[in-house]
Amino acid sequence: MKKTLLLLAVALLGCSAMNAQFKKSWDFTKGLSEETVANLNADATNWASNGTDGEGITNNWKNNAKVDASSYLKANGEVIPEMEGLYINIGSNGANSIHLAQNKIRLTRKNTIITFPKLANGQTITVRARSANATATNRGFIANSSNLVYISGPAGGTCLGNQAEGATPDEDGNYTLIWQVQTEETDSVEVSLKLSPDGGLDIASFMIDNGDAPVIEEDPNVAYVYSGDPDADNFRLYAGLDDYTTVTNIAVSELLEGTVSVDSIESFDLVVLPKSAYEPEGAAAYLKERRNHVPMLDLSVPSNYQPVNNVSTIQVFEDYMDSEWFEELEYSGDNDNELQLFNGETGAYGIQYAFPKNGVYSGDVLASTGESAYTLYIYGKKNTYMNFPLDDEQIVADGDLNLTETGMTLISNIVKCLKNTKTKVVEAAKPTVKTVYEDGVTTVSLSSAVANAVIYYTVDGSEPTTESEIYLGSLAFTQPATLKAIVVAPAYYNSAVLEEQVIIKTQLAMPSVSVAESDGFSTITLSAAEGASVYYSFNGITSAADAAAYSEPVVVTEPATIYAFASSETMLPSEMMIRDVRVGGIPSVKDTVAHFTANETDWFTNVAFYNYNMEAQDVPTDNWAAKAAYYWGKSAWNYYGTEVDHTEAVYEEDGVTPVKCADGVTDSIKTVYKADPAAVKYVYSTTDPQWRLASQGQLFTGETNVAATYAIGDPTTSVYNAQSAQDLIGEPSKGKMTFGGKVSGDPYSAKIESTQKFQAPFDVVTYVTNGGGSAFVLEVQVSADGENWTVLDTVKVADVQRRYCKTRMHYDGTDEVYVRMAHVSGSTKAQVYDIYVITTGEKTGIEAIEMNEAQNADKRIYDLQGRRVATMQSGRIYLQNGKKVMT
Repeated sequence: MKKTLLLLAVALLGCSAMNAQFKKSWDFTKGLSEETVANLNADATNWASNGTDGEGITNNWKNNAKVDASSYLKANGEVIPEMEGLYINIGSNGANSIHLAQNKIRLTRKNTIITFPKLANGQTITVRARSANATATNRGFIANSSNLVYISGPAGGTCLGNQAEGATPDEDGNYTLIWQVQTEETDSVEVSLKLSPDGGLDIASFMIDNGDAPVIEEDPNVAYVYSGDPDADNFRLYAGLDDYTTVTNIAVSELLEGTVSVDSIESFDLVVLPKSAYEPEGAAAYLKERRNHVPMLDLSVPSNYQPVNNVSTIQVFEDYMDSEWFEELEYSGDNDNELQLFNGETGAYGIQYAFPKNGVYSGDVLASTGESAYTLYIYGKKNTYMNFPLDDEQIVADGDLNLTETGMTLISNIVKCLKNTKTKVVEAAKPTVKTVYEDGVTTVSLSSAVANAVIYYTVDGSEPTTESEIYLGSLAFTQPATLKAIVVAPAYYNSAVLEEQVIIKTQLAMPSVSVAESDGFSTITLSAAEGASVYYSFNGITSAADAAAYSEPVVVTEPATIYAFASSETMLPSEMMIRDVRVGGIPSVKDTVAHFTANETDWFTNVAFYNYNMEAQDVPTDNWAAKAAYYWGKSAWNYYGTEVDHTEAVYEEDGVTPVKCADGVTDSIKTVYKADPAAVKYVYSTTDPQWRLASQGQLFTGETNVAATYAIGDPTTSVYNAQSAQDLIGEPSKGKMTFGGKVSGDPYSAKIESTQKFQAPFDVVTYVTNGGGSAFVLEVQVSADGENWTVLDTVKVADVQRRYCKTRMHYDGTDEVYVRMAHVSGSTKAQVYDIYVITTGEKTGIEAIEMNEAQNADKRIYDLQGRRVATMQSGRIYLQNGKKVMT
């Protein structure tokens, strides 16, 4: 038997010698060593607990300090051996960028860089990974080296979620991605991968080329579990285990009595179970619980099955014929797939396995004994369990060994392969639960991210076990219940128990509404059943978190449609109440005469620059970023020139007391210079000739890719939301213009101006957000000649950052005038989404702004109350593309 193993080792070493290039594997699924765990726990300065197992023991760590990219990852001053050879550079990111777990490494922050050992032309890097968020699809690695080319895997290496394109995940949910070094250099070159901007990746392994050469242990530690007399056990005596393993005989009674601990049995490289191991009462249940906690070779016929036949020859299925299970074996038979295991006519049992259905993992079968009878059944890819039922009495016949050399070699292959699946066992995560409430019915769905998991559950409050019901699909409840569930999966300890109190909800009635219409405004009063809260909006928001909480009557100053629903913690939200609200004396929108917004087409790709003499200038894109135009760079210029306009005395704040010079006697005099006309600069759009940007020293930045969220804002978030429900009467566009900095002491001079006059009367509607300033003042002004301007109104501005406000103002003149928005005082960071110039008709009840460019582009349809509809119905009038449509 020693000869077979030595031949295998020599063959593998020969394969390794064929390629002298450096090879390496980092398999994070094998867990962390006891030394690494101790160092992580001892290094509170750099590492903190990020999760525990069911007994409260830390099994996940996160960095709580900046990682030193100049060295390998360390804990307690020692290089973490599982990470040695990889440099991790988290860049400007800090704590919580790296998680080390017992079965993976998680990188949480975008642009983290992994640098590998130097590689030569043609070598490959293989990554097995998945998104840390199952619903996020655009996560992964991108090459950070010009000599590294992506050659295989899903969607360019950046789609690792549930919907990856062009690839299928393995049983653990991981995708395989491969890069190859392509360089003309003769020496090895440095290569690295960078986490995509979306971040959040769970990595199972890195591998260079084919990875490390297989480690062939001459002396695996094998536990032989038996009952009775091991000296009368033919497999123990004659199968040759002692030739290439160290065998420890363990009586199954010692396991049942606790004389040999669970930890002890699971520390072995392999556990072999002959038929006798199952004979004592309780042994079958005990051994079943250890399945996939340690590699197992089970030689018995399962107690709940009967053998179909007993043969000497097995037929290997085609998918496995070239696998490591059958290395160094010669096939025979008509289909060249048979292995002669015994010299006689019998020896290997065939079993008619009844594989579970409905998505429950059932394992794999490597070979058949004919007559639809299976043998060599494996369950799980880690700590693999194999059932190879042998007839112990046929191992020796007439005093001679009845196993063929092929049979002996197969057994040694099985021992090697099972041993190589050894991995550290961790607790499976509890099932995740999703609850959907309907009127009188609660539907609960359970799921697990663990590969090949089976979920067992109870609904009566009892503790779930593997004898409980198997979860096969969503559960519908019409009565309250206590749902408990666990996850059971190969190579994992059973999860902690999920407990969910299932409640049944009924639906609230819709709120009632009354509207008091007045001249110039209308007052809306809402009410609901006792104990229920009312939430409302003007654009149909269905989430209480995004809508406005009703506390007092709502006043609107323009026609709108109000949406309201009732909500409580114990009942389902009501259906949506919808009411069109008119405002006395306020007409509806007739037409959008002009619309300014910082969209990409008009204000990023099609701009022209002019000086004060209207002479064309070069487009200064050197300082521009992706879809952010710093029109005149990032430095303001002087408003004033060098020509003196006048001098004037300087007074204290009281305006009466002169300020004295340093001598304490002479009054201070200030020199005032004339504005420099040459400081004026313009930006025009060649595709939107109605507007221009003008400044005499103040900066503008166009951000063409920033969209608002049509919800009422939470000041703690970073998204752009409406400040109040009334600001949602209409929608801001995608893209905004930022009024930036100026030279200290100079006046604000930035303006967004119309280049044409508009016939009054008309309304001006603006959407403005706060980019981080305080108390800035924007005015809408009109002018008949473009020189002398009259203030129409001050624009409403949000009091917190990233909130937008809507302002509607009316110009009731009869002349033609220019319109502009001017920054007149306060601070910087005012940001403008939209400026509309609209004319009005005679009827009331239509939302102020029906359409904007974003809506025009995707052909949204609105009714005459401003409500969005999916399709048009015959005989009615709608708004589409800014115009009325009759169907």
